[in-house]
Amino acid sequence: HGRRNKNAACTDGGQNMITIRELLPEETAQLAQLEAQNHPSPWSEAHFKAACTSPNDTIWLLQVHQEWAAWMVWQHVCGEIELHLVTTAAEHRRQGLAGRLLQALEKTACTLNAQRILLEVRASNTAAQQLYRKHGFVQIATRKNYYGGTEDAWIMEKLC
Repeated sequence: HGRRNKNAACTDGGQNMITIRELLPEETAQLAQLEAQNHPSPWSEAHFKAACTSPNDTIWLLQVHQEWAAWMVWQHVCGEIELHLVTTAAEHRRQGLAGRLLQALEKTACTLNAQRILLEVRASNTAAQQLYRKHGFVQIATRKNYYGGTEDAWIMEKLC
């Protein structure tokens, strides 16, 4: 549908064959099923379809030996990248896959001349906060009661 190539295709030369590619529109239902099994506040198929067809949004799928292991949704608008979602399938957690997606996003941000990457994370999600800090993100603000009116969101940023 005329989108520029935003794939971050890469492979790991070792035993783990890791590829990152853009999700195809016909794969949104399958991704929504996986998301529902692996995320406490899952995106719906409608959310994935909307992101998949938007000219500003990108959904990346990280595969290990062709198995869907992690995914990321991000948006590029007005010189900024906003990270909307990163999820790793339960059986692939603690293997550095979300970090690989973040590294690919950082490289893409440079290619797109983005000035910064922004994200929101639950105040209680210390594992995600540690991952983001490891990749150079810093907390710049808090949104009170952002999640369901009961939990704060941290806004984190990484300058490019």
